[in-house]
Amino acid sequence: VELPGALLQTLQDGFVLSLALIDSNSSSFEFFVPAAPGAVLASPMASVQLYTSDGLGVSQLAAPLLVSFPRPTVEGRFRPQCVFWDETQQAWSSAGVSLVNESADQVTCAAEHLSLLALLLMPFACSNAAAIFSQEGVELLLDFSWAGRLPAVMTWLLLVVGLGFLIIALWLDKRHQALRRTQLKRLETSELVKYTKKTSMELPQEKMQFDPATLKKILLNGLHSKILISELGVDLAFLKQLYVTGGFSPVHAEA
Repeated sequence: VELPGALLQTLQDGFVLSLALIDSNSSSFEFFVPAAPGAVLASPMASVQLYTSDGLGVSQLAAPLLVSFPRPTVEGRFRPQCVFWDETQQAWSSAGVSLVNESADQVTCAAEHLSLLALLLMPFACSNAAAIFSQEGVELLLDFSWAGRLPAVMTWLLLVVGLGFLIIALWLDKRHQALRRTQLKRLETSELVKYTKKTSMELPQEKMQFDPATLKKILLNGLHSKILISELGVDLAFLKQLYVTGGFSPVHAEA
């Protein structure tokens, strides 16, 4: 048992520490068997009481009291847990008690109140993955009795409606693409487009000037026109004249 300095400062007039150990050989040990399935009560338990020089019991601790238990050697995989005996619930509880240090030889617990303290060895929880693939688990997975219940019916209905909307969206998308291709073909075969293509190939008079700004404009327009001609079969001049005569068209959007 270790008393921290903050606790000793409140007991400057003197104190009495009572420590009683209850091991597995005691007849009262069996009355404290934990109710948790698989849990093992380590030996010994420690009953810790603190009194002032006047003989009054100390109930409120200024700092946690440290109690170290020998680390038990048991078969199986367990994790230690610090607990105290709750007189009201008549059961072990971890409220106000925590594990602060663990080594190969001992386990140290910090207690915020004085009582019967002990160390419980809690089994590690195993995964239920093996139970899922057991014969019983497979039979439960193949049981479709839930499919006719109201929540399942609502889920199926939502899935069908969502699939219907997806099919309609795909159909509208294909219809829009086909309509767009038809409009482009009709536009390219119209007399206005043929005339615009013919006139757009003629070099405007202002391009005959050879000052640096005009030369740069000619080179850029020529480069852009070559790109458009190679991709769409039209140039910038054609697009400009087509916009003036017919407005924004699918050809402009493609460009």
